[in-house]
Amino acid sequence: MLGIIGGMGPMSSSLFYSMITEKTPAEGDQDHMDLIMLSHASMPDRTEAILSGDRLKIEKVRDLLASDIEKLLKAGADNIAIACNTAHYFVDLLGEEKKHVIHMVKETVRAVEERDSHVKTALLATDGTIKTRLYQSALEDRGMEVFLPSDTCQRKIMSAIYDCVKRGRPIPQNLWEDIHREITDSGCDHALLGCTELSIAAVELSLDISREGFYIDPLDILAERCVEIYKEKAK
Repeated sequence: MLGIIGGMGPMSSSLFYSMITEKTPAEGDQDHMDLIMLSHASMPDRTEAILSGDRLKIEKVRDLLASDIEKLLKAGADNIAIACNTAHYFVDLLGEEKKHVIHMVKETVRAVEERDSHVKTALLATDGTIKTRLYQSALEDRGMEVFLPSDTCQRKIMSAIYDCVKRGRPIPQNLWEDIHREITDSGCDHALLGCTELSIAAVELSLDISREGFYIDPLDILAERCVEIYKEKAK
């Protein structure tokens, strides 16, 4: 059974569940997977903890994630999906618990590599995710070039995440056009939406996240992998 740790933020968790449901080949309710979702909306802000450099704040998030994983395992889950990119920094700090996690970053890098390993990929993410080099290291280890937005563009990305999506407000079209223009003018082949709030933006702005599309959505890739595992176990 799949266990999902969500609430980071709540809307992206709802989107993740919808993705799983839509990707599951089903003719009736009984064809869908059994799952448990733990919505931990009170989880401290992951980016704030990382940027603070405070060991106690970082360990608190790590320990809360470990506790959530343990709760889901005790409830019957055998695989865990975490609907938050930045949270995977803390996953990598876990002990035995992390072996149960379907790692969003690793699955995304694998999917990017399958598309074309000779690409230049823009990383659109929170300051925290960028600071941890979660995606940069994983992509560069496979010989792929990563483009990081300018400071001005990064502030616009953070505004889209924190001032718009997290507050339930629409992203101004001109704000996203500015972001898109910088990454395309920089010669990027793809842009990786390294924050689940940007997965919501992809729906809101009708961004192309298909296999042939310009944007790569880790949340969509994670949902796809969860369904693949479910189908393998159902055989």
